[in-house]
Amino acid sequence: MTTDTPHRLSQAAPRPAARLIVPYADEGVIKSVSSDDYELSPGTFDEAAQQNPLWVAWVQPDAIAARIDALFADTVPARRKKPPNVDRFSFEMIDWLCEEVFDEIFTDVDALEAPENRAVAGQLVTYFGEALRILANGEWFASGTKYPSPLFDLEFTPKVGYRWNWQGSDDLTDMFYEAVEIDGGPDAFGVISTGIYSRVAEYKKTLGHPYPDDEVTGQRGRS
Repeated sequence: MTTDTPHRLSQAAPRPAARLIVPYADEGVIKSVSSDDYELSPGTFDEAAQQNPLWVAWVQPDAIAARIDALFADTVPARRKKPPNVDRFSFEMIDWLCEEVFDEIFTDVDALEAPENRAVAGQLVTYFGEALRILANGEWFASGTKYPSPLFDLEFTPKVGYRWNWQGSDDLTDMFYEAVEIDGGPDAFGVISTGIYSRVAEYKKTLGHPYPDDEVTGQRGRS
């Protein structure tokens, strides 16, 4: 998962961890950010980042749904891949996308940053972030503008935060770079899927419904 230290991003400037939640637009009016939203990233909240029109457009529910639909309707079939017949946000599907799509497209940092892969990167960032939102009770928010993500034209950085855990948030860009930079990588299963599982297990534990002991720590093997 992410920390509040900068991540080395190829030739791009390093950037620290980020800020806060999205105000959804309603008929062109951006809603104000509640003081309660500081819970998602205490000490590093950047209200201005949430008002960035590009971020507000990116994080709209319809836009999120459209990118995920494109992932399954266009990107996966184009690679002649057939996903398992399971729930879209099951761990079996998360694992499959990590190994059969992410690892095959993003073989290294150059592939991750390639302009021709930008749309796929956006689709996968959206999918994995939604998995965290749905499975771990997370909320989308944007980082500040000082260290924006090179995966989003240096305009914003999507993150997922948790009101039940003020100490942690997840930076999808950092997870992607870690997955391609890891020794012997790419290894999206070892970084992204296991990271999501760890966060979900942590959340379940707060509800009094922990996963089996060996899984609460996020230490699970490949199927």
